[in-house]
Amino acid sequence: MNTKCDEIKDKIAELIAGILSETEKDAVAEHISVCSECSGYAEALKDEEFSLTGLFEGYSEDLDRQQEEVVNAINLLGHGTKNKVMSVVQGAFDSRAVRFAAAAAVIVFLAVNYIRAMSWVYELKQCMDICSISIG
Repeated sequence: MNTKCDEIKDKIAELIAGILSETEKDAVAEHISVCSECSGYAEALKDEEFSLTGLFEGYSEDLDRQQEEVVNAINLLGHGTKNKVMSVVQGAFDSRAVRFAAAAAVIVFLAVNYIRAMSWVYELKQCMDICSISIG
């Protein structure tokens, strides 16, 4: 794998998340079209996102109901029912599905931000290399 592939792999998660500029999207798409390794990596990430999205869709109705209960409990806070709010919030996390969905969301968040951080580290390293060349 070369440096270009490293750069592209750092951008693939951002491409899937839809947060790249049009120029970056085009560059990543062009590279993926000619590089089988990066294309496979992109497909694996898309499959993972599809799987996780499917998991969350299955829980959306339960989460909507629980969210409504929490909002109602918060509205009651002004009436001095703080303990009821806490019991509703605790009850929401008694559900295995909610705990699983929350854990999956944390994992996805960490994975996306890890990929972004690695991209920033790579760019910082390049800057440091350029500085050491110009100083040395």
